[in-house]
Amino acid sequence: MRQSVEDTLNALLNAEADAICNASRYQRTPDRLDTRAGSYHRKLLTKAGEVELKVPRLRNCRIANKNTMSKQLER
Repeated sequence: MRQSVEDTLNALLNAEADAICNASRYQRTPDRLDTRAGSYHRKLLTKAGEVELKVPRLRNCRIANKNTMSKQLER
């Protein structure tokens, strides 16, 4: 159960980064607004247990995860 929660949250973070960049990871397109600059790890305590998130970094924009847990990610 914990791994499923972790995978789902990481997928949501990646999808949000794709939406902000206007392109998926490694995709080259003239509509691209930003590029990725690696990621950093954050632990998050959920009802399913502690999960490790891999939060994508963007070169110019900041992911302010409105949909899930932006306040907890900034710790």
